[in-house]
Amino acid sequence: MIPKNGFIILRTKKTEEMTPGGIMLVKGDIDQDTLGFGAVEAVCAGSEFKTGDEVIFCKWSPVEWKLGGESFYSIQESEIIAVL
Repeated sequence: MIPKNGFIILRTKKTEEMTPGGIMLVKGDIDQDTLGFGAVEAVCAGSEFKTGDEVIFCKWSPVEWKLGGESFYSIQESEIIAVL
C-alpha cells in the first residue's frame, strides 16, 4: 500500500497495549468513543511519520476499511493527535 496526498494508513490496535516507553494503556485511559489508537502501516512520500509509529487520532476523522479480516484506517496526517 502506498497512500497519496498526505494520507497515512493505520492498523487499528487494542487499547490494552504497552507503549515503547513502557506505559501500559488500558481501557479507560483513552476515550474510546472519540479517540482511536493505531500503528502506522504505510505513509505517503515526505511524511513526518514512519511505519510502526503508534498514534492517537480522532475516530471521526478517518475512513475505516478491512483487508484480509484486519481493520485499517486511512487518515490525513494533520488529523493525528499524538505519537506515543
